[in-house]
Amino acid sequence: MSSLWQVVTRSTYIHDSPSLEGGITAEMVFGETCEVLSDHYGFVKIRRACDSYEGFTHKDSLSDDVLPPTHKITALQSLLYKEPNYKTKPITALPFLSRIALSGEEEDGFIELDGGGWLWKDHLCPIEQTYPDMAATAERFIGLPYLWGGATARGLDCSGLVQLCAQHAGHNDYPRDSIDQIAIGTSVAEDNIQRGDLVFFEGHVGLVADNQSIINATARTMDVR
Repeated sequence: MSSLWQVVTRSTYIHDSPSLEGGITAEMVFGETCEVLSDHYGFVKIRRACDSYEGFTHKDSLSDDVLPPTHKITALQSLLYKEPNYKTKPITALPFLSRIALSGEEEDGFIELDGGGWLWKDHLCPIEQTYPDMAATAERFIGLPYLWGGATARGLDCSGLVQLCAQHAGHNDYPRDSIDQIAIGTSVAEDNIQRGDLVFFEGHVGLVADNQSIINATARTMDVR
């Protein structure tokens, strides 16, 4: 069993086993695609399209009706409405870098998704647009919760933060885990470190903010700082 499927919920966790008790190892957001490798009674084993990361997720979070994205969400999260009206009850909140296909309909500052629902237009940009300042992207998450395996404003870990920043900078196939991220790029001397460079510790990664500090999601204080 192997086919391309797409995330159709706000996000879905990737687990290390096909069980509600399985630990969280990663998170996919709305519009991401993955291969479904095998079925496990409500769970499926998947291989993530962007980085080939494998694990198990809820089958009902996915659809085999894949809509190629045209845009991505640039807000940390954006409310999805049933109608183009901010006074109506939101359906859900879609996270940063959710992949969106649009119908082309616009009304009162909102734009319609292909498949239904309306997002605030200013929270989107074309899918090919990139933001190279990875440190600036990371700074937007400061103060948000630490969550092992997480990759949204609801909670994220050190390598999840770095992967999001890399993807927003155009490195769409950047690895999920710090043990693989350290193999990308080249080492630099301490006196040549620049803002946005990555700094690795044992089992941990952060981004250089300035010559005295880094930005990282850390379990020591259970937040991004």
